[in-house]
Amino acid sequence: MNWSVAEAKQRLSEVVREAAHGPQIITNRERPVAALVSMEDLRLIEEARRARSPSLAQRFAELRQILAEEGTELPVAPRDEQGRPNPFADLLDTP
Repeated sequence: MNWSVAEAKQRLSEVVREAAHGPQIITNRERPVAALVSMEDLRLIEEARRARSPSLAQRFAELRQILAEEGTELPVAPRDEQGRPNPFADLLDTP
């Protein structure tokens, strides 16, 4: 349910009770600015955040490190013959 900041302040106990059934969205001038969630939902959110796997760029950086330790490297080919930039390849080249 959505609550304005003023409503949430006036009816805080109700907002807290309702959070047990689902996130309570707090709005300011009809724009969502905060949410009140149950402790169980917060635990799930934090677990998901911790379990988030590394990005593809981070995985490639790990792979490059492993290959460097073995005395080889991961070649990065240019994007095409026209020499257009390849931002992902540039990202891989950063230490």
